Amino acid sequence: MASDRLGTSHEGHLDWLDRRFALCALIDAELRDLDNLRVEADVYHLRKVAFDKKELEERDRELSRDWAQWYHTKEWVHNRLVKVRVRTHLYNAFKDNRAVPQWLQQG
Repeated sequence: MASDRLGTSHEGHLDWLDRRFALCALIDAELRDLDNLRVEADVYHLRKVAFDKKELEERDRELSRDWAQWYHTKEWVHNRLVKVRVRTHLYNAFKDNRAVPQWLQQG
């Protein structure tokens, strides 16, 4: 039986059910021998969830890179605007205009 080759394992430790496990074919055969569709379905569901986790982790890494790029771009533009004293120039140009936001009128 395939279960003899799995050795002693804690019931809560199910990493060996993962598709990357070397005995995957033996585990699949053992699952079919159990003749319990619910257990088999749960194992396949567990494998899909593990795959979904990997996909989410990759998307999370991509999103983190995108946020970092956004932040650096925003800081670069902000620093350029500060360097050319854009707020002072706008204040001087619009200080008496009532349509200008209060924060800009304060200089």
